[in-house]
Amino acid sequence: MLPIIAGIVSNLINNGMHKVADQVLEKGVEAVEQKLGMPLKPEGEATPEYNAKLQEEANRHSEFMAQLDEQSTQRATDMYMADPETRKFSQHYAWFITGVSFLYFFLVSFVPIDNHNRDFINIILGFLIGTAVNSLIRFFYGSSNKAQEDVDKKQKEQSNG
Repeated sequence: MLPIIAGIVSNLINNGMHKVADQVLEKGVEAVEQKLGMPLKPEGEATPEYNAKLQEEANRHSEFMAQLDEQSTQRATDMYMADPETRKFSQHYAWFITGVSFLYFFLVSFVPIDNHNRDFINIILGFLIGTAVNSLIRFFYGSSNKAQEDVDKKQKEQSNG
């Protein structure tokens, strides 16, 4: 890592802007400067006023990105609700995946299996439990991560105001 980038990343991390620091490492200094609309300074050149302004710009950008995510989610929900064929397909697909998953769970639990297939069976079982069924539940009944994010956001707003 170049010394100038190390100084910039160090300044960002020391001032609690870990996501901005990650973006500098991932996309480069120029891309982040363009997104924030201000130059990034290394730790020795940054003043407290500069860091406060940088934090404000980073917060503004993250709020904008959160708003875009919310709009995207709303568009997807509206599209899903407007088209009965899409809803019907999603529901049939969910029933199919759920049925196949439970059939697989039953078979691997109660049918004798050769030992040489055990790893393959465990990989498929882990995928079904950890990803497929979990995704269906989150799609139809909501994501607990989103609910937790909302709770965290409200708590942060209450502590600031």
